[in-house]
Amino acid sequence: MNDYYGILGVSETASQAEIKRAYRKKAKELHPDLSAKKSAEFRALVAAYKTLIDDRTRQIFDARYAALRRTARGQFDYRAWLVECNDERSMSRLIVFDLLHEREDDAVCEYKKVMGQNPAFTLGRWLTREEYMDYGFILAEELIARKEFAQACALLEKIIMMEKTFAFFRLFFEDVADFARTVFVDLLQGQVPDEQAVALWKRALELHLGNETDRALLKKIGEAYTRLGDDELARLCFAEAARMAEREKKCAARISKSSAPRTGYRHL
Repeated sequence: MNDYYGILGVSETASQAEIKRAYRKKAKELHPDLSAKKSAEFRALVAAYKTLIDDRTRQIFDARYAALRRTARGQFDYRAWLVECNDERSMSRLIVFDLLHEREDDAVCEYKKVMGQNPAFTLGRWLTREEYMDYGFILAEELIARKEFAQACALLEKIIMMEKTFAFFRLFFEDVADFARTVFVDLLQGQVPDEQAVALWKRALELHLGNETDRALLKKIGEAYTRLGDDELARLCFAEAARMAEREKKCAARISKSSAPRTGYRHL
């Protein structure tokens, strides 16, 4: 890893103004138009300048360069290095590292922190699909244990949708689905405001976790609308749940009738 401070000839505490001055001075000395032999040095100079002039990339460089120096002294700490990097890729790896090393509280705190900084953040961007589904499910369990229901529901939703596009959990998926049913039907109510719960329940309906679950979700939504004072929407939800129950009843009756043993004789 190149020492960008050394390439520019500035200290590690140099201000942006000092970095700019050093770059302009060295660029005049190393510009390829003046000497073809110095083109590689000029490219390194440009890379150093682009990295150090931006606060975010400079912070990442500082953390990684410090970690490499500790490695040279035999003092490398992978977790400490991830913490110091503080970019989203490193944060994702840090969350996984802590989940695997019995630091579940830290993993949840780190996940909440990065979601607070960027609500659009997703572990899936920085992990393989299989990693995301495995560790995302573990993280969802830990979030539920700490009553972080909204974020857990969002994770479960993504994981279940991914499973429906390509089976990863396979036989184990029924355990995932059972956990999701318990969260949405039994645990969510009262843990978040009714408006938010309704939005989460509606998204859960799109997961198609089974007719019984869908009926229960419709009733939950109807009850929430009643509490919110929207009796018309509540009525529609209860009516749809009742229609689902009636359709299932008729379907069960047809199956029962078709499977019943035949009696009597055929008339000739």
